[in-house]
Amino acid sequence: MPIVKTVKTIQDFDTFTLNEADLTGKKVDEFLETPQRDVPCADGLRWWIRCFPAGVEDAEGYTSLFLHVNNDIRAKFIFSVDGSSIHESCTYDFSTDWPSDGFECFASHGALRPYFHIGKLQITCHIEFEIDVPYICVKPCLFLSSDHVPRHDFCPLSECVYKHFLSLMSPVFNAMFTHDTTESKSGKVKITDFDYETVKAAIDFCYGREFKNPCIDTFVGTLRFADKYDIKAVTSQLAQVPELNLSTDSFCTIAHYAYDCSKEDLFAECCQYFEENQSRIKIKKGFENLPAAFVVHLLKTSFELKSDFDVLRHAHENCLKFVTDHLEQPLLEGLSIDNFCATVTYAWDYQRDVLKKMCAEFMNDNRDEIMNLKGFCELSGDTLRGLMKLRYDIENSDE
Repeated sequence: MPIVKTVKTIQDFDTFTLNEADLTGKKVDEFLETPQRDVPCADGLRWWIRCFPAGVEDAEGYTSLFLHVNNDIRAKFIFSVDGSSIHESCTYDFSTDWPSDGFECFASHGALRPYFHIGKLQITCHIEFEIDVPYICVKPCLFLSSDHVPRHDFCPLSECVYKHFLSLMSPVFNAMFTHDTTESKSGKVKITDFDYETVKAAIDFCYGREFKNPCIDTFVGTLRFADKYDIKAVTSQLAQVPELNLSTDSFCTIAHYAYDCSKEDLFAECCQYFEENQSRIKIKKGFENLPAAFVVHLLKTSFELKSDFDVLRHAHENCLKFVTDHLEQPLLEGLSIDNFCATVTYAWDYQRDVLKKMCAEFMNDNRDEIMNLKGFCELSGDTLRGLMKLRYDIENSDE
């Protein structure tokens, strides 16, 4: 995993004039370009705008706008027509392979014409760059004045930690140590749902020590630990780290954390990122190791899929076999009248032979009830013919 990064933001803007005559005077794919703007304190970063007054190919009748950047960087930008409500915004990871992004159909010529004054209008681009800077570890430092309080054995750690220090940091630990609990009586806390390295990193951070391995797995593991034990001194300092480090490599770790720990804003950001980068994320080694139920929820949220059958179709079309296996299993274990028609449609659309046979057998056992279903009458002709033929073949297989 790459070392964790943080960012600083730099804002800038530029305005250029569009002539009404250029809407028809310029050819499709002919562009105008603003001067390149230098971004201070950003290692030579420059940006500029290309405007296609007559549009690009496949966008004739529109004005197209694109932002160009000369370095690898993430930027949020918005194009707006001054004095109007016309605007478009985007967040994009620029790179040497993909140095521009924008809007082929920014606005139609008809929408722009009312805003020309004496044949001119102005378009402004506001931009916010996210500049990577080295991570500076900010640590809870309460431990520096805690030498006078008793120590407390902490399993699985081999070293001692400060009982009252942990009580101050975490109301959960405080309850363990002050009430009539096993931990209070034994003088030990047993943690079984985090591995040794995660617990040690989290406690070290609480002690004010920097992470020995400052990768995203370490940060997210510490955040998970802090979330469970309600250690606000940790979560408040590290809360922004996952979103700032969201990438195709870190996606699985961060999205799963956001879902498990109910970080709704972060999960929404992950879903938007997944929608834009599904093809690159799904081939990552860790993706198929995610819980299938979580991936189903991710797909539903990212692509606004309503039902499990919508997810099944999406999974088939995007080669997510572990998702189709997960969702097909309940169907293979038993059909019902309620899901019969949807299962039939899915089985024939995607040539799921085992499911086809189950549907045909189920119909033989429940023919009268099925034929009275509205959904049965709405099956496509090809699907209905296939179902009825297979049902007949099975019923008469012994003849």
